[in-house]
Amino acid sequence: MAAPAVLRRLQRLSAAERLEARLSGAVRKEPGRGEARQSEKKLHSPHCPLRCSYACPGRTPMTSESGRKALSHLGRQQQCLNKMAELRARLEAFPAPECLFKTLNPFMGFLRLFFAPQPLGGEQALFRAAQCAEASRRIPAPQAWAGRSRGCHGNAARPASMGRKQAVGPRLVMAGALLTLLGLLWGSQMLKAFDYFSSWKGDGEQQMYKLDISWPKIPEYFSGQTFCVAVDSLHGLVYVGQRGDDIPKVLVFSVEGYFLYSWNDTVEMPHGIFVLNTATDSSVWITDVGSGKYGHTVKQYSPSGKLLQVLGTPGNAGSSLNPLQFDQPAEIFVEESGEMYIVDGDGGMNNRLLKLSQDYKEIWLSGENGTGIGQFKIPHSVTVDPFGRVWVADRDNRRIQVFDKVTGEWLGAWSSCFLEDGPYSVRFTGNYKYLIVAHLNINRLAILAAPPVGEIGDCAIVSTIQLADETKPHLVDVDVKSGAIYIAEIGAQQVQRFVPLS
Repeated sequence: MAAPAVLRRLQRLSAAERLEARLSGAVRKEPGRGEARQSEKKLHSPHCPLRCSYACPGRTPMTSESGRKALSHLGRQQQCLNKMAELRARLEAFPAPECLFKTLNPFMGFLRLFFAPQPLGGEQALFRAAQCAEASRRIPAPQAWAGRSRGCHGNAARPASMGRKQAVGPRLVMAGALLTLLGLLWGSQMLKAFDYFSSWKGDGEQQMYKLDISWPKIPEYFSGQTFCVAVDSLHGLVYVGQRGDDIPKVLVFSVEGYFLYSWNDTVEMPHGIFVLNTATDSSVWITDVGSGKYGHTVKQYSPSGKLLQVLGTPGNAGSSLNPLQFDQPAEIFVEESGEMYIVDGDGGMNNRLLKLSQDYKEIWLSGENGTGIGQFKIPHSVTVDPFGRVWVADRDNRRIQVFDKVTGEWLGAWSSCFLEDGPYSVRFTGNYKYLIVAHLNINRLAILAAPPVGEIGDCAIVSTIQLADETKPHLVDVDVKSGAIYIAEIGAQQVQRFVPLS
């Protein structure tokens, strides 16, 4: 099958002419067809990464204008290096997510130029990226070009070490095709939702989750700051606690992302939320850190929003155990037996972990304000594993502390994984192989390997999910049935869902 006319014309041109035609956006006509070439245009060397004639070290500028003196090879080399330095500075200032380029490490140079905000067409950007990458891999020393005059088109002296002249065009075309493929593969998903994507850290980490952009179906139902989320895997429901004036404080969605209903009574400022399913019924527990008549309490609701139980003294902060009082309780975890664990102290007077019986009596209490073993600075989240261990996000101490759930004895702590930011939320995956930790100030989720039974050891990051700037992930929950992670983001004022890749 014959090639199209445009390609037949291109095939008759030299590699340098084909490249120049690509970069200029015009196809040159074959000589002898009655159409003169455009002599007023300046021809640039295909070897020049910046499309500047003087950037070819030691070579005479290729121009149709006569009488122009060629720069010395050292002068041209210096100008080339200066231009390259300026280009590198502009690329470093380009605010593209680092994880994108780390993910495709072999193509970092290509992609930085491809995404750079330059006034180029798509094809021109691709070929310029390939051209720069081709030239930057080998910048020759100035003395290596000494004595060369006109070598750009291959008709003048070349050192013997160069051997036969290599065709540059096919390699650039292949590089351009590769970049085009990457652009097509990544453009449809990556650029459409550029701010929200999961990233790979490389260096031994693996991608484990991807963003479900279809959840929820109508995000406009989020009308305030979304502070907490809880999943009822048994009934396929997702509860979201949000704050704001004259808005519903609790939103209920299906796991498919459809909005179902909302309720607002007796909830002032929700901070943590937890769903308990037993053999007989289901209930929703909410910690309320408000300072009004409903605040400083832990409350139990029916799935439809009916108030069932209030722990604490509504509207009054305190540290008493009889009557039971709280000061900005952060989160609650309730076991099927009815025993519950409450971290009390989201910036209030208390910094403690409290275990209560099913009739709400104290079983044991641990913690006070401090940095020592068993002490806390804002205990922010709590969860329990099936091996009898209670895990607490000690936020401002930048560590996770672990306790025996029967005795309250301190078992160990993790801190080496939290040098950048303290843990805000802790939740296990459904198989208890991993611990999901939210970092609000660096907009990141860390997936840590859960330790085996009887051993705490040190933490190890298996994977991360990097969110957009100012997303501020606050608390998370995991659907034990599907494995999906739900993230309540107070900065983005939404809940996002990430699903496992396998």
